[in-house]
Amino acid sequence: MLGAYDDLRSRFDVVICEGAGSPAEINLRRDDIVNMGLARARDLPVIVVGDIDRGGVLAAFYGTLALLDEADQALVGGFVVNRFRGDIGLLAPGLRQIASLAGRQVLGVVPYLRDI
Repeated sequence: MLGAYDDLRSRFDVVICEGAGSPAEINLRRDDIVNMGLARARDLPVIVVGDIDRGGVLAAFYGTLALLDEADQALVGGFVVNRFRGDIGLLAPGLRQIASLAGRQVLGVVPYLRDI
């Protein structure tokens, strides 16, 4: 997998890597290469994306960060909320609070889009 990433990086200015599942599956971390393993191996910045439609997205952000070891935590640059619908004003206080608690900003809120 590292060879595949290295090949892509040699040919392109930007390579976006998507993980598989949660980066905080601590029972799988030792052999993980598709989430934080790749990020750590190549010192890649990480953005944690959470699906607000499932509920508990702010807790998931905080919990994910808390379960990562310090070296993995250092790679997490921020969060993105996905599938938001509703009044962004109601979400804003939570975004500020999670930024304060986690020490990382919510970099964006992606709206729920039907039929795409």
